[in-house]
Amino acid sequence: MKIQVESSSKAFAGGGFLAFRQADRLLDGTISKAINTACHNNGVQTAKRIELLVGQVIHKHESTREAWLDAKRTNAAAFVNLKLSRQDGRNLHRAIEAIGKSGAEALYEGIASAALEKTGVSMAVVHEDSTSQFFTGKKATRAKKGYSRDHRPDKPQVNVGIMHVKGTHFPSAYVVTPGNEHDLQIFVKLVEKAKPETLLVADRGAVSKENKALVIVKGRHYLFGEKLYDPVKREALEALPKMKRVSAGYLACSVNTGEEWRHYFLSEKLRHDVREKRLKHAKETAAEYAKSLSKKKRRSSIKRLTRITAEGEVVVVKQEVVMKRLFRKTQGQIFAELSKDEPLDGVFVLSSDKVSDSLEALREYKGKDEVEKVFCALKSSLHLRPFHARKQECVDGVIFITMLALLVVSLLAFCSHATGVAVKTMVEELRRVTLLVRRAVGNGFRRVACLNLDGLARKLFGDIALLAS
Repeated sequence: MKIQVESSSKAFAGGGFLAFRQADRLLDGTISKAINTACHNNGVQTAKRIELLVGQVIHKHESTREAWLDAKRTNAAAFVNLKLSRQDGRNLHRAIEAIGKSGAEALYEGIASAALEKTGVSMAVVHEDSTSQFFTGKKATRAKKGYSRDHRPDKPQVNVGIMHVKGTHFPSAYVVTPGNEHDLQIFVKLVEKAKPETLLVADRGAVSKENKALVIVKGRHYLFGEKLYDPVKREALEALPKMKRVSAGYLACSVNTGEEWRHYFLSEKLRHDVREKRLKHAKETAAEYAKSLSKKKRRSSIKRLTRITAEGEVVVVKQEVVMKRLFRKTQGQIFAELSKDEPLDGVFVLSSDKVSDSLEALREYKGKDEVEKVFCALKSSLHLRPFHARKQECVDGVIFITMLALLVVSLLAFCSHATGVAVKTMVEELRRVTLLVRRAVGNGFRRVACLNLDGLARKLFGDIALLAS
């Protein structure tokens, strides 16, 4: 297929496309090969369409039609060697569906494994967590109403569980489940995707005796945040006098139960925040109580009560006037009710079958904040929510493309030693990069110029200012 682009062509935002191509080269073409193998198509390779969609996701285009129109208006389609027609606009949608049908989760896992192997990153510690993505429509097959992390309980949703590798921005695997599935069940599916001897770090939503036993049976290890139900509260109260300072702001005590290590922590900052929040809540509750009481006073506080009793054959009817008692709680009484668990303010418990040192357990668990940053990047920077798709295959395809976009950006950041930079900042820098196709004839391009490759963008791409393909 011949594509002729004049040297005076208009520059277009192409940092996302350049990022995909650079990531594919770093992995020796693994991304394109894996996609084309999974989605065999007669004609234009599916990887070209996915490259176009990944680039458009990085450049903030939230729908297939929007991506198609922008690619037609600019030289984006020419850069990935596609000549877009109305038919090919529909083919972009079919490419998303094809990815979903071919097993998007396994496809992503294979690409992520190649990236981890190429970069030499160890999967000794992984962080597990889940989030929800809601839909704008009501016709998606797997979408169910459930606990919404997006604060949209009125919308159907799917849950996305992610296994994130410590020290990187990108997940090694993910699963998509119905919106009403509990975190306990999502964790079970992710355990299968972890390698042997891996330490799985998860919060209290995934903890149960069954999940702990499953992790051990599968040859993995766990570090869980424990729920503070009554038996754990009693254990924590017994451990409080034994706690010693392990780092600035933290006191800890470790106990070996024979089956696992339990680490009891007291965070001074968390204790201060909890008490400040309780005092504020008591003041707000007292104000609402006083306001509600003043409304009751405006009503009649007198009530006539009729009593009918029988004394032998005589029926006695007595009418009494009863004054309603208006009882008002003080702020101190409300604060006392809220302070029943005050000795446990700032206390949290971690359990592990492997980590015996309390400071190491604290450090590994605090590192779980990285997976929250991944969720933030997917939802805010790469605009994964809300979904407009109806078919489950399309939903799986959209999630795959967004996860692949995150992998592409994170891989460039890791290889350029820019892992300390937020994904949001890197995506904004990529959107600033503009490309100009100087000349393109035949099956490829003679010369592609990057007009403003500077700052963080130059660090992400290295010292490459001109690209030939």
